[in-house]
Amino acid sequence: MEKLLRDAMQTGETWTIIYRSRMNLFSKREIKVLGINGNRVIAYCFWRQAIRTFYTENILAMEKWRDINHDCTRPWVHQVDIINVARTC
Repeated sequence: MEKLLRDAMQTGETWTIIYRSRMNLFSKREIKVLGINGNRVIAYCFWRQAIRTFYTENILAMEKWRDINHDCTRPWVHQVDIINVARTC
């Protein structure tokens, strides 16, 4: 995960993460990594429209962001509301 985060910071690309909050709530965020300080990732969060701090141990998954509405290579991919899925489990 650290290598992906450092690559994200160096390239300036937007990434999608699945994040678990301290209150054990799950969310899907699109972020642009601005810096890394130990176990903290400072990033611009497009959902909150603000600079936020994320803890690396709470980032459960990450992938390069892509606009699935315009991604012809994977038309079967649909966004999932992670918060609602987590509540039903």
